[in-house]
Amino acid sequence: MSDLILYQFSRDRLEAGDAKDFLSRFGNNCLPKGKKLEAMMNSVALMIDGYNHDPREIYTIPEVRAFYKQLWEVWPYWLYFCNLDTENLMMMVMCCLESLDALKVKGQSQVKVSIKWCLRKSKASEMVEEGSEHDEACEGCRGFV
Repeated sequence: MSDLILYQFSRDRLEAGDAKDFLSRFGNNCLPKGKKLEAMMNSVALMIDGYNHDPREIYTIPEVRAFYKQLWEVWPYWLYFCNLDTENLMMMVMCCLESLDALKVKGQSQVKVSIKWCLRKSKASEMVEEGSEHDEACEGCRGFV
């Protein structure tokens, strides 16, 4: 593995939906080939700045959720590049889930999370566009606690 690459999105860029600088560095046309690309596996940590004093968990902030969903659409390489030794990838994935319930208990550092992920259709927008039904009886859905 190569050195850890930290990339920080400012709150202003995030709220503007602006990932241009990031994509100019890590977009598909900018990535190296071969061994240099292989060395970048598990080497990127994406972070958000500007919500440091916000008491909400980062994955519950609507602007952050919207930004990461948008980033996923234009840069779906997270699982290859993102570092697995930090919590950043988990936060990013949680932002992209359509349904997420989290409970933080005062005095405890851990959060209990309940998610619902549809294995049949991972994007709710596609289900709506296609007119698919999606309810509790969906055979593609799995709940996790």
